[in-house]
Amino acid sequence: MSASDEFAQALLNPENPVPPMIVAVGNRFDIYRNNVFTSLTEALSKTFPVVEAMVGEEYFAAMARAFVRQAPPRSPILADFGAGFSDFIGSLTPLVDYPYLADLARLEWARLEVMRAADGSSDETAAARTTEPEAVVETALALSPSARLLVSDHPFASLWRLHQDPEALEGLEWAGEQLIVFRSENGLIHAPLSLSEYQFLQALSDYPTIGDGLMAQSDPDAAAVLLRSALYLLRAGALVSRPSPALMS
Repeated sequence: MSASDEFAQALLNPENPVPPMIVAVGNRFDIYRNNVFTSLTEALSKTFPVVEAMVGEEYFAAMARAFVRQAPPRSPILADFGAGFSDFIGSLTPLVDYPYLADLARLEWARLEVMRAADGSSDETAAARTTEPEAVVETALALSPSARLLVSDHPFASLWRLHQDPEALEGLEWAGEQLIVFRSENGLIHAPLSLSEYQFLQALSDYPTIGDGLMAQSDPDAAAVLLRSALYLLRAGALVSRPSPALMS
């Protein structure tokens, strides 16, 4: 094992002995180790504030430290740390009765990704956003790079909103939810979706044009609802145009 590997393992695991080269120059390693854990825990706290509010600061800190030991950061940028935190939460036996926590973490991580992603704008997308619906159906569309689709068996989006506005608890139904998170001129948008809208958007890139996707629907009324939803999302910034397969061949 190299000296750098030995140092890293000792840094992230208090059970490992302090490396000899550190002892030789004066042992302040425990202080440094604690500072590293504190910085990483604070980074996770900033990224997952709703999860922290749900479980409490003390439990979150213990959970964060365990995550740091299991999945140490691979980038010097603290904001990049936490990509696997939702899966880690879902694997914790003590939280088996709170499965919505992992989905809340996925939502909070998706918000971070959306804030930092490129917008995917182009002249073609700008034109599509101002054209008539009859012409849009001939356009090939895809999710914007700054949009994320999320689905859960639990009301994860409502629970997130409840953290922002406690009055949102009124009328809360414990049921699965679908959501698209995207960036617009007005900031981050959470747009609830029906299951059929979620499935349509998930398969959007598989259709040569949005019209082909609508034609695949068995119910004309359902297709009309999907078209209205797609038009709204296109104009709001959640969808972008993409090259048509016919033009690429």
